Amino acid sequence: SQQMHNHPKSTLSGVSYFKVEKNSGGELNLYFQNKKKEFIPETNDMIIFNSNVFHSVNSYYGKSDRIAIAWDAMYTF
Repeated sequence: SQQMHNHPKSTLSGVSYFKVEKNSGGELNLYFQNKKKEFIPETNDMIIFNSNVFHSVNSYYGKSDRIAIAWDAMYTF
């Protein structure tokens, strides 16, 4: 699990999911102006969002490993 946070030094953030056990927690929560959007990942999903968006991850309780890569991107001129 991961508590609510954001990435103010980046432009875009995302998570790529390579192996996900269904019905095992680990949902990604995105918070938009007092509204929470829950994303339930599946294998081969990718979600990209503005790095300023606060987000959290629910506890994962699967019996096998979940493989996911979280990343940040920024650009400069």
